[in-house]
Amino acid sequence: MKYLEECAMKNDERVLRIGIASREEIQARTLAVVRGEIKVTADDPKVWFNSV
Repeated sequence: MKYLEECAMKNDERVLRIGIASREEIQARTLAVVRGEIKVTADDPKVWFNSV
């Protein structure tokens, strides 16, 4: 039973963070990251979608 609880806890830790921004904002952020102006952290979204 303890093994199953540990597995469940590990599965709960998987979180997909998404970001929603305009195409221009996503592009500006990406270029800022490449230039080193912004440091990407573990809490930052990994997937970005365009807003309408």
